[in-house]
Amino acid sequence: MLREQVSRNLWTDPARTRYFLLPDDPRLPPGEFVLRTVTGRELRVEEGAAAAFEVSEAEAREWVKAEFGEMLDGVRAGVERFVEKLKQGPGGGAEETVNPHTEETDEPVVEPHESRP
Repeated sequence: MLREQVSRNLWTDPARTRYFLLPDDPRLPPGEFVLRTVTGRELRVEEGAAAAFEVSEAEAREWVKAEFGEMLDGVRAGVERFVEKLKQGPGGGAEETVNPHTEETDEPVVEPHESRP
């Protein structure tokens, strides 16, 4: 059975000694326990509720490594597509089609209306 992938973020306590992988939209009860992300987001939640999401430092490092790897894969794929387009030259390798009604322009052709008898 496939498990649904939930997007998560890494949070730490202010001392950066405890690590938590919370869903993007954490719905934890408010409290005095402070959590922060590396981007500066801050939550104040009940410590007991956050404990369910706590991970070890090693797990946190592996998560960051995997996230960074996915990001690099996306960048690499984008660069490869860009390089391939450069290799194809102008027009991106697509066959150029010429409209026989328009001598090398993309202007629309207005056909005369036929008159009915």
